[in-house]
Order: sequence, then C-alpha cells, then structure tokens
Amino acid sequence: MSRLVPARLYAEATNAPPPCQLGDDLFTLGRNHLEWTLRLGDIFSHTCRSAGCVTVVAKATVLASPGEPHNGADVVVKWLWAPKTRKAEADFVRRARTLAEKENTNMLNHLPNFLHVEEEVEIDEGIVLRVVVQESLEPLETLMADELAKAFKDIFECYRWLVEVARILHRDISVKNLMYRRKDGQICGVLNDFDLSHFMDDESSPVPAGQRIGTVPYMARDLLLSNPYPHLPRHDLESLVYVLIFLVCDRDDPGELVPLRQWKDLDMRKERLYKYGLLFSGYPGLRPGFNRFDLWIYQLTRIFRAGMSACDEVMSYNLWKARGVRVPEQEPEPVDQETLGGRVTFDTFALALSDEPTFF
Repeated sequence: MSRLVPARLYAEATNAPPPCQLGDDLFTLGRNHLEWTLRLGDIFSHTCRSAGCVTVVAKATVLASPGEPHNGADVVVKWLWAPKTRKAEADFVRRARTLAEKENTNMLNHLPNFLHVEEEVEIDEGIVLRVVVQESLEPLETLMADELAKAFKDIFECYRWLVEVARILHRDISVKNLMYRRKDGQICGVLNDFDLSHFMDDESSPVPAGQRIGTVPYMARDLLLSNPYPHLPRHDLESLVYVLIFLVCDRDDPGELVPLRQWKDLDMRKERLYKYGLLFSGYPGLRPGFNRFDLWIYQLTRIFRAGMSACDEVMSYNLWKARGVRVPEQEPEPVDQETLGGRVTFDTFALALSDEPTFF
C-alpha cells in the first residue's frame, strides 16, 4: 500500500483492503520535514476512466502541515492513478495561476488553489499515482438565482481567459466542475478539475479527431458522433449551456423530452437526439425563483441553433447537388467548424448572457 493512500480509500478504490499503517483514515503526504498529516472524510467521487485512469476524490481535515498554516482546515484531496505519459492536472493549474499572477490577478479568484501536489514514482508498469490537496470549494447547485448568475459569468470569463491567454482547453465542463468560493463576502465562480485539459500550443500533442473527452450528459452534440470532431472551444461553450440548463431547470419535468435527471442513463445516440430537441424545441420548466434565466437560455441556444442550421444547410446543399438535383448556382456560405460561421464565439456568448434581449 502506498503511504499516500489511507486504507479505507484504498479498499474502496481496489476492493482489496491492505494492511493499515496509520489507521483506516489517516495518511501522510510530503517528506523531509515538509509532511502533511490528514484525516480522511467522506469519499464523494470515484471515477474509472478510459486509458487506465482511476480518480478518487474525498474530503479531509488537515491535522498537521508544514509551518502549520493549514492545521485544522477542511480540504479536498484527489488521488489519480494515470499513465505517466499523461500531463498532470497540476501542470495546467500552475501555468494558469502563474500567468494570472503576472497579467490578471482577478483570475486567481476563479481558479482552483492547490495547497500540496505529490507524485509517486511509477507504482505499476506505466502508471503513476498523483495526489493533490486543494482548497475546499462549494458547488454552484447550492446558489440561488442572483449569485448563480454572477458565478456563471465568472466561470465563462475564466474559461475565455484560459483559452485566449493561458492557451488551455478545459474539455470537461460539467455541473460537478463548476464551483464557487466566497472572498470578502463576494461570490467568485471557480472552474475546477483540469484532469482532462490540453495545452493548445503543444504541437507535439494535438487534439486528435475521433477522441471523445468529457462528461456525456454535458458533452457537445458533435462529440457524441461515432467519429467525433477534434475538441474545440465551442464544444466547451455548448457544454456550458447544458450545465446552465441542468442548474436552473426542473430536472424532473419531462417537457417534450426525457427528464434531465435521467440523461446520465441515456446512450450517446439518444443524448445527441435529445440535445437537438433541447436546442431547437425548448427546454424543461425553470425551477421556482430562477425565471431570470429564461432569456439567457433562449439567447444561448439561439446562437447554437443558428450555427447548426447553417452547417445543415451546407451539408444539405452538397448532398442534393451530388445527387444531380438542379440546385441554385449560388452555394451557401461556407461554415467553419471553429465558430460555426462566426455564430458561436466568445463575443456572441457574452452578449447572450444579458438580461436584455440582444440581437446578433
């Protein structure tokens, strides 16, 4: 058993209880007089992903820390067993926070804060164990309308900054990864969990076509195809729309669709079908007290409807032309995949997050 893993967590992750050195709930991190001692709390996430990755996330209490600044603090600890060739989450957070400290300190309010990072040398063939201790954050689901609106805008602006400045593509926008903290009495939305992120300027590791990355209920429609497009920023923006709908709509209201609460059980073909309905036919009723989001959802879905419709028109024209139909000589305007013909951009998304009807 690794010294970095408490026995109870190891047992849950592997179904093989090991002998315990410190006690079922105690574990240590760090070395050489820079040790942390923590007590394990609730284990609230255990995920097995493809490519040999296992992630366990738990609450913990710091019993002792270097210099004692965090003693007694409640924190979150993440254990990730992953191929050693995979870039570490800490690398993405480190780049983002370093740039923010130099160029835009406000962004520090919207990024996770890692208190300790540790990696154990190869524990199995090609597999390493990475452990992160980070500040505890709260889920957006607990916020009421006005604070949720503020936090959601914060996270969108953070995502935009990550793409445009830090050149980091998040690739896993989901309800569980949109969090908040309070600072000086103010809500600050936080974009969390960079496990699946990608450095956009890393030419040695391009985003391959055909690779599906993310959390299925919030995944963009194009990524649900059998041979999906490479992951683009607009796909994460589409995921933000689905997250917002999950946060503010009644998850048990079937409307014209399957209730949102059941989406996690759908196969990818049905996910893609129902998301088309969500964008083009309407969405479930809003939760009481969240009526202000009606306009946001209409305007956000509208930019995606416009972009997808333009793509469909080009595809339809080319299909009928190939079949020998006498189509008009003037072809539809080409539509790029990055922005769907300029319809889905950071600027149009920002305009859609308006409390006044916006025309674009």
